[in-house]
Amino acid sequence: MKKFNRLLSIYIAAFTVLLGSPAIADNAESVRLTASGNQYLKNGEIQAAINELTKAVYADPANMLARRSLARAQLRAGQAKTALEIMQTVLKFDPSAESYACTGDALWALGRPSDAGTAYRQALMISPINGAATIGIANIYLGNGDLERARTLCDGLLANPARDRAHDGALRQKLEEIEQAGRPVPKQNS
Repeated sequence: MKKFNRLLSIYIAAFTVLLGSPAIADNAESVRLTASGNQYLKNGEIQAAINELTKAVYADPANMLARRSLARAQLRAGQAKTALEIMQTVLKFDPSAESYACTGDALWALGRPSDAGTAYRQALMISPINGAATIGIANIYLGNGDLERARTLCDGLLANPARDRAHDGALRQKLEEIEQAGRPVPKQNS
């Protein structure tokens, strides 16, 4: 996979010089495969998503959306290291909030909360209403036992009318997790 990513990075660099920014894919087949892969991912068909998204990247190596989606699929498959390698390439060409949030998720999955926090904060600097980064920071606060900051962060985003509502369910789930963490454990009588 490293060799594949290196070769694609070289191709993307050449593509960028010749045609400009590759952040948005314009290869119709790649776009179709990306949509199909994202649908598989949404349906929980992880291996099918990986297959389609890999084909999308081969069809158009400059399709950063396909690469980011492939990284998300790899994360769901438990391949955090592969996801991080993909995201390191994506960030070179698409340093968006979504890309930093996905990188943070890969770093979190690899047990690197400090690095994940840096990536999530970068995402929030670009887009203060990024749901994935907000959830990532909330996870860090929760892991540190700072339930109030985690709760305030999630509540604040849910109260923001400009937010992308795609993460509302995950934010509410995170709030429930925070509430559960704050409840005292019932004593067991022996």
